[in-house]
Amino acid sequence: MKIKLLLILFCCFVCFAATAQKNNNDNDYKWGIGIQINSVEKFSQYDNLFINDPNQFGEWNYKSYSLGLTGIYSFNENSFLRLKGGFTKIYASLHQDTRDNYPPYFDLRYISDTEQKQNRYYFAPSFAWQLKKNFYTLYGGFDIPLTIHEKYFRTFSLNDYDSTFTIIKDNGIYTSTAPGGFSIGAGIFVGFNINPAKHFAIGAEFSTAFLYSKLGGTIETITTATIPDNFTSTTRGQYLIKGLNYAGEKFSINLIYFF
Repeated sequence: MKIKLLLILFCCFVCFAATAQKNNNDNDYKWGIGIQINSVEKFSQYDNLFINDPNQFGEWNYKSYSLGLTGIYSFNENSFLRLKGGFTKIYASLHQDTRDNYPPYFDLRYISDTEQKQNRYYFAPSFAWQLKKNFYTLYGGFDIPLTIHEKYFRTFSLNDYDSTFTIIKDNGIYTSTAPGGFSIGAGIFVGFNINPAKHFAIGAEFSTAFLYSKLGGTIETITTATIPDNFTSTTRGQYLIKGLNYAGEKFSINLIYFF
C-alpha cells in the first residue's frame, strides 16, 4: 500500500511539473550542498540467520542512525542533478535476566546479552524535476542507489545458573561474523523544501527502490566457554543473499545551503 501511494504521488508530481511554466527568479542558485538525516531499519538482513529463543523476552535497544551529504546542480528552475553519499550504522542490543522477568512456564535461570552491528556506506546519483513557488519547492526524480555493506558482527553471551541463582552451571560467548557485500538498483523519490532564508532550505523526502543484492558467504561462529570446561570451537556455514529485492520506504530530513 505504501509503495502504491508513493508511485501515485511521484506520477502526479511529474505530470504537474512537466506542465508547469518556467518562472524566472533572480534569487535562484545553481549549486547547493546539504546534510541529510535518514530513517534506518532496526535490524540487518543477516539477523534471520540466528534462531531466537521462543521464550525470549525483554526490549531491544536500538542505536542505529544514518547521516549523509548531498551536492546539487540545477540546470534551470525545472530540473537538477544530485549526488548524495553517507554512512549508516546498524546497532541493536538485548539484555535478558530471568530474575527481573521470569516466565512461569519454563524452568530456566540465566542472564544473557546479545549485540549485533554493521556499517554501510551509500552513494546515489539522481536526476529530478522541481517546481518552485514563492518560498517552497516540490521535487521528484529517479536515482541509482549503491550501498556497500561491511561485515556483520553478532555476539551472544550466556550465563546459566542453578536454582538458587548463585552458582553458574554453564556459560558461553558466541561470536558470529558474516561477510559484507553490495546492493545496487533503481529508485524514485519525492520531496519538498521550504526556504526560511535567502540561501537556506529545509525539507523532507520519501523514497523507495528495487535493488539487486549480493551479500554474505561463509559465516563463522566462535564459541568460547569456561564452565563447566574450558574450550573454544569454531563452526562455519554458508549463507548468501543474492537477487532482486524491494528496499522498503525511507524518510529523510534535509538541510541545504544554496549559492
